Amino acid sequence: MDLLIDFVGRSMQSQHNDNDTFDRLNYQVTPFLFVLLSLVNISRLYIGSAINCFAKAEFRAGWVQYAHDYCLVESTYYLRTDESIPIEHEMRGQKRVAYYQVGKNINLTEIN
Repeated sequence: MDLLIDFVGRSMQSQHNDNDTFDRLNYQVTPFLFVLLSLVNISRLYIGSAINCFAKAEFRAGWVQYAHDYCLVESTYYLRTDESIPIEHEMRGQKRVAYYQVGKNINLTEIN
């Protein structure tokens, strides 16, 4: 915890002497907002339910958890609640959401 406090204290110190008050305030506030919002975003992954995936009613509890975990790390489909799952594979490819799910962790490490 002391390491974090030292890091935050050093990041609050402004190295720019030729800027006005608002610039110095921006240098101090922006990193904290970025860290705070990144932590909120990451906490959704580790604390709450990061994603709700479809699981068949016949699945036992262990298989439902497996389906949610698999869905989190694989590409997913975006469907509104009034849409049905497309039967054709071409249509499924159009609905696929392909993004890297740990991008939030990468964003947090990019802070200078």
